[in-house]
Amino acid sequence: MGRIKYNFTEEELVQIYLDFSRNLWKERKGATALDIKKFSQDFDISSYVDLIRIFGTIENFRKKAGYVG
Repeated sequence: MGRIKYNFTEEELVQIYLDFSRNLWKERKGATALDIKKFSQDFDISSYVDLIRIFGTIENFRKKAGYVG
């Protein structure tokens, strides 16, 4: 069975990422690219590849969430 494709805004994706990081007890530094690769399916969030497609890099995505500065 394939993954469901979601149509979220960038702001919604950032909020989902913040919640995801909190669920992994990583709200201080944020979930890493490896965390996203390993756990995105378990938490039913956008895949690593989808996030790269939208934001260019995971670092760009993490910057939008306020973790890299």
